[in-house]
Amino acid sequence: MSTENGLQELYSNKDSDILKKYINKHYGKTQSFYRDYSSTGVHPDIAIIPPNLAKPFYTLVTTGLGAHKIDPSTGMPLNIKSGFYERVEFVMTLNKSWPLDEKTEEIYWPLHLLRDASKLAAEKNCCFGELPVIEMKKFYDPMNKFIGALLVEPEVDISDDDKPCKLSDGSSVKFLQFIPLFKEEIRHRKEHGGDRLFKGLKKNLDLVYCVDPERRCVF
Repeated sequence: MSTENGLQELYSNKDSDILKKYINKHYGKTQSFYRDYSSTGVHPDIAIIPPNLAKPFYTLVTTGLGAHKIDPSTGMPLNIKSGFYERVEFVMTLNKSWPLDEKTEEIYWPLHLLRDASKLAAEKNCCFGELPVIEMKKFYDPMNKFIGALLVEPEVDISDDDKPCKLSDGSSVKFLQFIPLFKEEIRHRKEHGGDRLFKGLKKNLDLVYCVDPERRCVF
């Protein structure tokens, strides 16, 4: 993905260090990174945080999308009536039994979805307000069900601080939980709003925040 001028969008070394320290403090110690090697645009490398006693699941956090500062002058979506996040990063959680040591397309599709959604968000200059969705152009999981995601505030058991990460220039990076969705669920969000969709997810799923490749559509 490229920006309008085709240049890379990267955090400064100082801001990159600030972001990594914030992630280690509030999400857990990063074990490894899934790297993005694109030549242009943002580089949404993904921090992989293994399960621990406090957070018994894998936590995946992008560390590059927030280098893109959203410009609202290019066209604010009508559904965002007040406020939006200038800089965002995405968070996804996987069950602790997810075999991330098997680096195959079948296993790594959540990381590919997270990476590509981040690049699309920067390319389209997406303005994220309350409970937005992001829709992709293809399916990512082997069962061809998930084609986008709902973005919500992270649960307290995923992040112990809901305050944004402050960068060196005073701007903030907001972390949003990334919940993969079916096409029908994305359509439901567009027709009925994010609140109704999120309530449906929480009512019908025991682990709404952890990706479940075998779950069914909640509507």
